[in-house]
Amino acid sequence: MGREHDSVVITGGTGFIGRRLTEALLGSDMAVHVVSHGEPPPTLRDADGVRTHVADVRDRSAVTDLLGRVAPDTVVHLAARDDTGSERGRFETVETNVMGTYNVLSAAARSGVERVVYASSAYRRGAVGDEPSPIDVYGASKAAGEQLCRAVASQSGIDCVVPVVHTVYGPSQPPTDGLVPAAAAAAVAGEDFAPNCPDHVRDFVHVADVVAFLRAAMEADTERSFERAEVCSGRGRRVRAVAERIYEVADAPGEVRPASDADCSRTPETLVGDPSGAAALCDWSPTVDWETGIEQVLSARR
Repeated sequence: MGREHDSVVITGGTGFIGRRLTEALLGSDMAVHVVSHGEPPPTLRDADGVRTHVADVRDRSAVTDLLGRVAPDTVVHLAARDDTGSERGRFETVETNVMGTYNVLSAAARSGVERVVYASSAYRRGAVGDEPSPIDVYGASKAAGEQLCRAVASQSGIDCVVPVVHTVYGPSQPPTDGLVPAAAAAAVAGEDFAPNCPDHVRDFVHVADVVAFLRAAMEADTERSFERAEVCSGRGRRVRAVAERIYEVADAPGEVRPASDADCSRTPETLVGDPSGAAALCDWSPTVDWETGIEQVLSARR
């Protein structure tokens, strides 16, 4: 039997995953509070059962005030930053992903939150049972967030569930968000496409499956105060092959050209997960097959 809860706060609720989680919760019996850094879109502001809030997770007083007023049962913490291209970007990545996460956890503990679902990233590197070994600031910041979850859970009585999310894709994803939306946008436009690091291997998981895990994690009965599982397909796909398949399905006039001169030493060569932990924890497994997912992405672009 799953745990009962009446209200949820979703940080990063206007992002690619956050919006779809919010949409999935519409019509449920719980009150849904969406937190965003900027003004939320009208479709969320006007949705029944949804209240929107503007707050920056780096602002400790704003986060504390918000969670104190709302007093939710559950927080799904999706707000994050991934900008490692400049010193300022790296600083803001750490500030958001480490201090922002601590602010959310600390405020949650003071306001009586029962569970925090913290979205980590495969860029932490390392199997779930191993110590993380990130090679960039973003991965290190997400790994630090996991450790903060563990520490706060052990001291405060909050349950923390940490999905380690692999490469997410799905319809209506901005082209700047990753390989699949970028390749799909170029293919539909009839342009050539040069993927970065074409020989690297990634594990792609559809956004609908990620949302399904998040919902299950909100409700799952857990044996320990800190649980972690990989949200993934369990299958690796080479970057070049992914782009080429998108062009084949799109029947695009452009082509996948030789790779650009990106510095691939700064990103892991292979990131492939194991979904068995998510199955054991939440009775979850991915359901959207790769070909269907690609068709959905392309259809949304046409």
